[in-house]
Amino acid sequence: MKVIVLYYSQTGNTERVAQAIFKEIQTEKCLKELKEAKGLEGYELAFVGFPIHYGGPAKQAKSFLEKHAQGKKVAMFVTHATRLNRARSFAKKMMKKIES
Repeated sequence: MKVIVLYYSQTGNTERVAQAIFKEIQTEKCLKELKEAKGLEGYELAFVGFPIHYGGPAKQAKSFLEKHAQGKKVAMFVTHATRLNRARSFAKKMMKKIES
C-alpha cells in the first residue's frame, strides 16, 4: 500500500501532527506540504491535515480536497484552538462543513 501524508500549516502545529502520523505508517509513504502536491494519483490512502480558519477548513485544503479527493480514500486531520467545553460541538460542526 502506498500512502501520502499532506498538510497545510501556518504555525507548525499541523506539520507536527503530520510528522507524527507519517512516523507511524509502516508501508511505502510520502510526506509533503499541500502546496507541493499535484494530486492523489498513485496513492491508495491519503492523510490530509489543515487548520481551521473562520469556522471552516483552510481555503487551500478545501480547494485541494474538492479537486482531488472524490473517489479516493482520505483521512482528514485538523488543528484548531478552542475551549475544551466547546471542542465536541465545534468538531461536529466542522465535519458537516468538510463533508459539504
